[in-house]
Amino acid sequence: MKVKRKLFGLWTGELTSALLFAALWVGYLNGFSHLAFYLTTFSGVYAFIILEFILFQGSLYWFMKWRQVRRKEDSHLPSSYIQLFLLLKK
Repeated sequence: MKVKRKLFGLWTGELTSALLFAALWVGYLNGFSHLAFYLTTFSGVYAFIILEFILFQGSLYWFMKWRQVRRKEDSHLPSSYIQLFLLLKK
């Protein structure tokens, strides 16, 4: 099924990106001490945390949609999921 594969690729891709960005971040901190200062400033850490949060949130959303398609459920997210994303939006 094309939709199932697309949704699977979306959630695994976003999750992989989040994990790889975190690994690269740690790698740069350990391997390149002259860059560590720039990566550990408040603005650098803040931007990294926001990026990771958005990627994990996107991965969760696409995972939920993939699971719905896999189970052949209704195409709308349940209200509990919508409440979760409204909370995360704040």
